[in-house]
Amino acid sequence: MNNVSMLLLVTALIVPTGVSASDRFAVQTEVTRSGKIVSTGTREVENGGIAQFSDGRFKETDAKVTTTCRSGLSRWLHPFKPACDEVVEKEQTPIGFIADITPRVMSDGRIGLVINGKYVLVLGDSSAESNGGVLHTANFRPVILASTLSIKIGEKAVIRSGPAQDEVVLTVQVDRL
Repeated sequence: MNNVSMLLLVTALIVPTGVSASDRFAVQTEVTRSGKIVSTGTREVENGGIAQFSDGRFKETDAKVTTTCRSGLSRWLHPFKPACDEVVEKEQTPIGFIADITPRVMSDGRIGLVINGKYVLVLGDSSAESNGGVLHTANFRPVILASTLSIKIGEKAVIRSGPAQDEVVLTVQVDRL
């Protein structure tokens, strides 16, 4: 059997009739927390492509506080400046729903989904002493929403995570465009 015939045979076994590698899908997501919708989104993606979801929200916290104090002659030369200077470096932590979802047509015509996601909750703010300054931080709890599963076109996949009283539920539906 020549290479072309072998390639056609392998392709016929992997890709079902009527499906091409250039199939496009609409990946729809809905995230609920304690029964309330907190995020929704739709992304278009090709077969095997990655649909990226993000709420685009961030929580700003202090990453590092550096305190520099003047003493001796330097302190006396600058009597109207504070004795110490604080330099605060900030960081942005993504919060809310963040996920990469990959739909791929399987040989039986179903859609294989690889879901790597999380929902990041802000539990509260806190402050702590650091290098003579105050560091303002936050407490985060990521709720992991990850799975590999197979669904039919138009069928909804549901992933649940977290304690029952604060459960986070991700619903994913894939439709052909």
